[in-house]
Amino acid sequence: MTTTKKPAVETDETGLPEDPAEFDLMDWLNTGTIARRRVTIYNDPSLVDEFERIEARLAELGWSDDETPGQAKADAPLVDPAAEEIEDLLAERDSVIARWDAAKSVWTVRAVSQTEVERSFDEVPIPKAPTPP
Repeated sequence: MTTTKKPAVETDETGLPEDPAEFDLMDWLNTGTIARRRVTIYNDPSLVDEFERIEARLAELGWSDDETPGQAKADAPLVDPAAEEIEDLLAERDSVIARWDAAKSVWTVRAVSQTEVERSFDEVPIPKAPTPP
């Protein structure tokens, strides 16, 4: 038994045939790859609330990240009575950002075929349904 090899098909920059009539769906599916995605998970969600609290207080004090520290507005007092609190809040915010980065983990997830799902039950049995009390 001999197999006949298909003649080469001209493709465009996407790898698809230039002539749509030449497109072979099964061939394309067989050469495909498994879908993968990287997902970032932050393991300490309480840091979001802490960060938002700090940002809200900085806004109440009139702080903006757009300003250069120490840059006084024309109508501002010479000494800002909230300057020390702002410095403390900025240091606290930097600490929260560092802890946020430390709580970060990146996972790679991929698509699973139905066959893989069914084979997984050979190794890990389907859990029993819970019984009502």
